Amino acid sequence: MAKIDLFCDDLGKKYTGKNIFSGLSLKLENKSSLAITGKNGTGKSTLIKILANLIRETRGEYSIKIDNKEIPREKYYCYTGY
Repeated sequence: MAKIDLFCDDLGKKYTGKNIFSGLSLKLENKSSLAITGKNGTGKSTLIKILANLIRETRGEYSIKIDNKEIPREKYYCYTGY
């Protein structure tokens, strides 16, 4: 079975000059899960859309690796659920 890892480093998103969130860093390793909680308007849906490659981050880096090889962004939907 392939080892799948998800990495975010200093991820952030702005809409019309307003920070939705910033400075998010995380690493999810094979068979990990992530729960995103928070009040309305704090960027939960925006983060999920970035992780599913539906929208782009404003700053930071995001990648998915399979067996330590980075996959192209257009294939991220194969490894994330929304």
